[in-house]
Amino acid sequence: MTTEEIYALPIDQYGWRIVYGNWVKLGDGVTLGDDVKLGNRVNFGNDVKLGNDVNLGKGVNLGNGVNLGNDVNLGDGVNSEQLNDYFIHLFILRGEKIILTKWVTKDRMSPNFDGGTKIHYAVGETIVVMDAVKSDQQCTHGLHVFDFGHRPEWYGMCIADHDLVAIDVLIDTNDILFGGLPSMTGKIRVKKLKVLS
Repeated sequence: MTTEEIYALPIDQYGWRIVYGNWVKLGDGVTLGDDVKLGNRVNFGNDVKLGNDVNLGKGVNLGNGVNLGNDVNLGDGVNSEQLNDYFIHLFILRGEKIILTKWVTKDRMSPNFDGGTKIHYAVGETIVVMDAVKSDQQCTHGLHVFDFGHRPEWYGMCIADHDLVAIDVLIDTNDILFGGLPSMTGKIRVKKLKVLS
């Protein structure tokens, strides 16, 4: 990317003091905060958002929709698929099966924060999304749950004064498809869950 190309982009997408190396490739809808440093051959998918004071080493590759908050530092060659695998591994260290939190409406339907098919969460039922696949995408096909006790308003999903109900769900850690990325933790995507409460 040349200086002329980066300055030709919409000004509201880029903060102050951006430093970037050679052969940087940014997808559509990328937003960069202040004091961001991108090494050589950094590659972003579409709609990537970086906070302030983010430093990415050479050859970092981030998929579509990755959102890194302030003060994240990633070394050379890191990619968002590897990071997702790491965060999934952290859940696996908790045990083969873990309890997470699902938020539902009073009639036990999914609130559809991200759109998609409404699902009823009856106690004792096992729910599976057969065609959901593991990836670095937090908000895509699958079942969306939160780390145990986490609330949806903490992640900007809804207002704090909501009438949603928290239920416990049992997850086999092998069914976690998105476990997190730096500053993208707490909202998890899974293939299958069992409704406990």
